[in-house]
Amino acid sequence: MRIIRYLVAVLVLCPGRDVVGLSEESRLITDLLQNYVSKARPVLESETVVTVSIDISLAQIIRVVREMLFIFLLFQDAKNQQIVTNLWMRLFMSESLHRIEGDETSDIPNTNAIITSSGDVAWLYPVTMVSSCKMNVYRFPFDEHVCRLQFGSWTYDGFKVNVTNRNDKGDSSSFILNEQWDLLDIDAVRHELVYPCCPEPYPDASFYISIRRKSLYFMFYVISPCAMMAVMGLLVFLMPPDCGEKLSVGITMLLALVVFAQIIAESLPATSRYIPLIGQFFGCSVCIVAISSAITVLVLNIHFRGPKPTPVPNWLRTFVQKVRIVFRQNIRVQALTVDQQQNNLRDKEGSVIIDRPKTSDGFTEVNFDRNDNRSSELSRAYAMMQRKLDEQSAMLKRLVDKVQEKHREELVRDEWQNTAFVVDKLLLGAFLLILVLGSVIIYA
Repeated sequence: MRIIRYLVAVLVLCPGRDVVGLSEESRLITDLLQNYVSKARPVLESETVVTVSIDISLAQIIRVVREMLFIFLLFQDAKNQQIVTNLWMRLFMSESLHRIEGDETSDIPNTNAIITSSGDVAWLYPVTMVSSCKMNVYRFPFDEHVCRLQFGSWTYDGFKVNVTNRNDKGDSSSFILNEQWDLLDIDAVRHELVYPCCPEPYPDASFYISIRRKSLYFMFYVISPCAMMAVMGLLVFLMPPDCGEKLSVGITMLLALVVFAQIIAESLPATSRYIPLIGQFFGCSVCIVAISSAITVLVLNIHFRGPKPTPVPNWLRTFVQKVRIVFRQNIRVQALTVDQQQNNLRDKEGSVIIDRPKTSDGFTEVNFDRNDNRSSELSRAYAMMQRKLDEQSAMLKRLVDKVQEKHREELVRDEWQNTAFVVDKLLLGAFLLILVLGSVIIYA
């Protein structure tokens, strides 16, 4: 009995309107969703076409990690050629099943899905979307991309669900500037595709998001150091061949360029359809520095020709002289032979005249003429003197030959060094011109 009394007291104290009645919102939702099948099209007749208008609003382009999905973003995953977008979807549809009278919903506030009394439905919601985006990085880091977001129905054809774009452009009024990408435009286009399997058209609304990469970062941190290293790699031609670091500088610059190229390759998609411009620039720079390092070995070989170098070929000597004439350098040709002179020595105290005319081999022949009838002892003395002079003449000839050979080797060595100097400067100008022309052609 005590329990029954408590129940009666509770029923008496509770307000009647909170228990018996329902609000108009609850009653309307119950009436709309009662016997409502979400998998069926909201039409009274099967021939009626449901038109769905789609619009998107892009808020921001930010480079963030994938876990930060609560930020409005457009994240560019260039390595996997995917685009992750967080945007506002705006879907508008007309339902003939949900036509209601205006006086029945006088105190119903707005809901997530806005339904008007005429049956029009507007659904506005944020969504994070991952879609593939085929990227052409040929002009990296000056590349522009157009990523397509395609919305359509795979279940119903165009005779049942007509998907179309609400506007010709996507909404970018609330767009926030990004540090890596510039938003160029958002175009909206409607397509109708007919597949081989089915004769009915399948419409879709496609939004083309055009973005352009900001290149200042890559210009300052990648391209400029690469260009400077390429130029420094060519400066090996300005170093004297006697310097032992001439070849080491070129190899060091080559290794630095290869490291930079590996860093850039990690940020590019793995594709064999094309080579990016920055890859072509790095390849051109690496080839130029590598060839210049290899030619440096040739220049060093020209400069150091060994203990007994061969004379410079006539064609190479002529070429070097013409190059010096073009660049207005001083040409000083050194003779490779010793000038021959005639020495006459006369002994005026005696009657013996020692005449030393030059022979064909460049040495002096000594002749003795007797002017009086001296004794045989003097004749023998002269004969002994003749033998001594012949021996000394032979020794002098060998000495002169050695001096001439050494002098000739020095002249040949100097000529090779001068040739290496001219070739060095000529190659510097040629490779520098090739580097500049290659850069202009690649980025023009």
